Amino acid sequence: MPLELTDWTEGQIDARRDRIVILGRRRAGKTVFLSRLYQKLWQGNEGVSARAGDGAMHERCMEICEGLSQGKWPAATAGSILSELEITHDEHSIQVVILDYPGEVFRRAFVDGGRDEQSLTLLEHIDRAAGAIMLIDPDNLEGGSTAEQVDDDYGMVQAVDRIRKSPGGASVPVAVVLTKCDEHVQLIREAGTPRDFMESRIPNLFRYGGKLRVFGSSAVRIRRDAIGRGIPNTEKPARGLIEPLRYCLRAIKLASDVPASPHQPPTPKVIAPAYNIPSRVTPARRGIPTWAIVCGAVALVFLIVVIVLVLAD
Repeated sequence: MPLELTDWTEGQIDARRDRIVILGRRRAGKTVFLSRLYQKLWQGNEGVSARAGDGAMHERCMEICEGLSQGKWPAATAGSILSELEITHDEHSIQVVILDYPGEVFRRAFVDGGRDEQSLTLLEHIDRAAGAIMLIDPDNLEGGSTAEQVDDDYGMVQAVDRIRKSPGGASVPVAVVLTKCDEHVQLIREAGTPRDFMESRIPNLFRYGGKLRVFGSSAVRIRRDAIGRGIPNTEKPARGLIEPLRYCLRAIKLASDVPASPHQPPTPKVIAPAYNIPSRVTPARRGIPTWAIVCGAVALVFLIVVIVLVLAD
């Protein structure tokens, strides 16, 4: 699900890096995360707002959110879907494009080395990422099968390493988001913080990923039915949806190269001295110099001694 940044009203960004990419393996919660994020942005909460470029995208997200409110989970994504979106943040507007893709594509692209059309498309989005949001279900790292854990361990490391090694990728902001934290809050607390949990489960993500920020998120709360199945509960507010996006947007803004005006004179440079100069210099003494007083005193003593010797004779 990349968000393509095609216009940033303050400064210029590298044309090759023009989007934010949301990554996640199958059942990481991409569709629910995106739908609830859009619902929150459409409402204009927390200083960030969004509007879909077409009614189909808006309707799809709202239908998913409506189904969640009725206790229904959305169907798994069957194919890649692209839609335009406009995000407004700090009074600046960004035109974006959203891609929702099946979770299996993530495995083919980053674990199996697939070269099919969907895998190559996802890799192209990664190579053009100005920011990345990586969704990880903490329960998968704790109790998933070996193959499922490989997706989040090896697959995510491959993805972030690809970003860092590509041109300009060293400065790309990467937000790691632990999803479904309301269900697994105790699991995370046992490790300490969300970052402590990630460092203990996927240390290579930080070794290869450089500077990362870790967030906890609950796109939708869970309640249990009579037989223990998890049912979405939208009566409680979602948490941790906007913070990862805002982190990426602010980092992109700070990294934007704003050229100086050709009519603006250069700022003069202040060169520090190579040594310290005292802030106050003691002024020279005025009046009769000290050496003159000393010489006069010696001459006077000598004269007195001569007079005494003459009188003695």
